[in-house]
Amino acid sequence: MRRPGLLGIMAPCLFLVITIFSGCDNENWNSEKIQPPEEGSGVKISVSAVEVRRGDLYIPIIATGTILPQYESRVGSKISGRVERIAVDEGDYVKGDEEIVRLDQSDILLSRRRATAELEMAKASLKEARLNVANLTKEKKRLTSLYDRKVVSEKKYDDVNTAFSMAVAKVDLASAQMERANINIALASQSLKDSVIKTPFPGIVVKKYVNEGEIISPGTPLVWIMNIARVTAEVEIPEVKMLQLRKGIPADIALDALPDYRFQGRISRINARVDPVNRNFKVEIDIPNGKQLIKPGMFARIILKTDVRKNIVIVPQKALVTDNEGRDAVFTLNGERATSRRVTTGAFNADMAEIKKGLEVGEKVIIAGNYGLEDDTEVIAKIVTY
Repeated sequence: MRRPGLLGIMAPCLFLVITIFSGCDNENWNSEKIQPPEEGSGVKISVSAVEVRRGDLYIPIIATGTILPQYESRVGSKISGRVERIAVDEGDYVKGDEEIVRLDQSDILLSRRRATAELEMAKASLKEARLNVANLTKEKKRLTSLYDRKVVSEKKYDDVNTAFSMAVAKVDLASAQMERANINIALASQSLKDSVIKTPFPGIVVKKYVNEGEIISPGTPLVWIMNIARVTAEVEIPEVKMLQLRKGIPADIALDALPDYRFQGRISRINARVDPVNRNFKVEIDIPNGKQLIKPGMFARIILKTDVRKNIVIVPQKALVTDNEGRDAVFTLNGERATSRRVTTGAFNADMAEIKKGLEVGEKVIIAGNYGLEDDTEVIAKIVTY
């Protein structure tokens, strides 16, 4: 009665080799069949056992995927110009709103100075035009009174009205020139601000695209920044399992690059579109990465805990063996003897199995030393926990 693993397959071979070499001193040797310990011989087999208990059993979906940064940006420039200074190198950690690239500001400063001078000229013109309007307003009022009494000619009356209209137009023109100068100053100030490119969020510089002295145009990528305080694992799941998934489902993550670590995450996004080619849909898993051990591009193995059976009888899968009829069975401890018992199993995950029938909570089952064990064998049991 056994479910042989690698050790079970090799054990007879190793025993045969030992028997052959130990018999080389005899001129005539034979390979008698090894018998198990006879009843009452006092030889006991060492085993490990656990207590049957109730617990929750997660039913997983297993998938593989790639680690992505949760935030990344190829930071560009809004304006054209010459790169005067690059303040970061690849691999540097940067804070949010930190300067990373500065463009040459000389032309922008000249533009702002010119706009400032134009503003002052427009202010002076406006002041003069308003003064002229005030004077002509008085003159127009005086001549209107005289014209009504037929004291002045119509031509003189028309001339003062024309002069007044022109003065008002000059006020409007000076006001427009002042507005334009203010706009040019604002544009120059904005360009001056835009000439200092800053980070949109904290992160790590993973690539620089330009060097100092290069001329760039608007939209040119300058620096690639990633924030990996949290990362995302993107996996593809078969469409037939779509109804088993929802946001917030927990996930265990293993990375080939970090074999000694295990990480936890949760489903953060489920893509509603199924790929018509492979019939899979994409799922994103949010993973905290406080120590920033996880790097974008790493290969991830994901176990999604999509279903859970609560408060059921469970044992480690290592407790299960196959009896002579090919049915699931376990060895229970009965004093110092191992007793074979057939069981009915239910759900499984990577480590545990549900026992629907055949075991009671508190009984002890053997999980190590049970392969090849015979019914009613004397054992020395070490009780372990799981």
